[in-house]
Amino acid sequence: SEDGGDQRAATTPKPRWIFVAITGVTNGGKTSLIEHLVEQFPGSEAIHQDLFFRLEEDPNHEMVPQLNHANWEALSSVNWDRLLDDLKQRTALPPPENRLFIVDGHIVLNVPRLAGLFERKYFFTLTKEECFRRRQQRHYVPPDPPGYFDLVVWPMYLSNKRDVEATVPDVRYLDGAADMAEIHRLVRDDLEALLKSES
Repeated sequence: SEDGGDQRAATTPKPRWIFVAITGVTNGGKTSLIEHLVEQFPGSEAIHQDLFFRLEEDPNHEMVPQLNHANWEALSSVNWDRLLDDLKQRTALPPPENRLFIVDGHIVLNVPRLAGLFERKYFFTLTKEECFRRRQQRHYVPPDPPGYFDLVVWPMYLSNKRDVEATVPDVRYLDGAADMAEIHRLVRDDLEALLKSES
């Protein structure tokens, strides 16, 4: 009947974006994982929190007086309105089939209006010693002033992690010191199962 056709049409799910968060400790392995996922899931999209950092001279920065340096670990360091606008524009049209839209950044789960979007949330962890060792091998613009890691980076990571643990459900924690190929496989398999369940 005509009614039956309408009913069947109403129960056929439309393709949609499936939002995935990759977050956690600085230098934990986020970029490597994202590159792997974009390669493994053709048509997937990624948006990077780091592209939405405020300019150094932006008055919205929270400053660290002892160092005369912006706190790049704080929520105020990112223009979240611009990030969300970009995300909305890029997902305004549904994909041809269920696709992953990956959002990466060390504090994306600390923003309530973002955290609620995600169906999968992966959070990298490291020990303080390993995190410091890796950070020493990276070059930042602006560069870290002496003492920035101990005074700001690590305490803010612990604070942001506690906030996520207390307020965001179903986060999957990943040890960034583990074998990266194994992490890639675990996450890939998890997302493949999610996409299959949606099809």
